[in-house]
Amino acid sequence: MNLFNDKLHKGKEGLKKFSRRAQEKVLQKLGTHVGTNDPRFDDTINRVERLDKNLHTMYNAMNDYILSMEQMQLASVRMASTFESLLKEVS
Repeated sequence: MNLFNDKLHKGKEGLKKFSRRAQEKVLQKLGTHVGTNDPRFDDTINRVERLDKNLHTMYNAMNDYILSMEQMQLASVRMASTFESLLKEVS
């Protein structure tokens, strides 16, 4: 349990550091703060933005897939109903 608490603490510290850097970045863009160059942070920001874009694309594709599956299920029900009606007429 102590190992879990240590990792949780490190994670919280990392988030605080990331938050401070993000706040500094926003202030730099607003022109109220002197800019610094942190390539590692910039790389992290770029990776997060790419991940966000990819996840958004995946989310849209998943929604399209779910809608398609629902439409296929409805079409299958209609087809079965039509086939059943046809069989009743023939009998």
